[in-house]
Amino acid sequence: MSQRKYQKAKTLIVGIIPARGGSKGIPRKNLIEVEGKKLIVRGIELLNQTECQKVYVSTDDREIASVSRENGADVIDRPKELAKDQSSTESVLFHAVESLGLLPDDILVLHQITSPLIMGASVNAAITLLKNDAYLNSVLSVREAHPFMWMKNNQNSWDPSGHERNFRPRRQDLGVQGIETGGIYVMRVGALMSQQSRFPTPTSVVKVTYLESLDIDSYEDLEVARLLVKYANKGVTKNEF
Repeated sequence: MSQRKYQKAKTLIVGIIPARGGSKGIPRKNLIEVEGKKLIVRGIELLNQTECQKVYVSTDDREIASVSRENGADVIDRPKELAKDQSSTESVLFHAVESLGLLPDDILVLHQITSPLIMGASVNAAITLLKNDAYLNSVLSVREAHPFMWMKNNQNSWDPSGHERNFRPRRQDLGVQGIETGGIYVMRVGALMSQQSRFPTPTSVVKVTYLESLDIDSYEDLEVARLLVKYANKGVTKNEF
């Protein structure tokens, strides 16, 4: 492991934003603007308002790196081999841990900026939950749901998943499920490295609102995000949507 860049002995809380240049679904997605502000800038500002002591953007892209530095983040130069379509998020985190010389007791806060509506309070709730419970190794954001799920078994047929065709329970009797939003993952560095996963066990969750759970994966998602942020900027409350 490289030399630690910090002198403090206490646990460090470090924000990491992965932002490669070669996004496919929406080209240059990390630099797309939502109500006049780039997604990468929104992500940096979010983490800088939380308990994160430092915020880093891991990127292979010069423009993303420049915008990140101009808006309050440091940059981890990501090798091209870790910026391919098949590169895992875990590989980016391992590289960040090595580059920054982080220690096992440090905490990583991974934010995917395609969830631009997640609130700083939710990020801090996840950090606090991990800090205050020594049993846990990770916390992630979920949206609570009671869905009737169906799974495709071939090209033309779908079957119930977790319930039966011939018995329809009340939705609330299906049991609580959490839909992973992708917005926030908080983890202990030692557990990340030993389990090779961004959600090392034991894991808990913070529940976020429907609006916070929005993930931009398509142009339709992007337009929805722009609409919601536009209304939020006008002072429209969650209860008025």
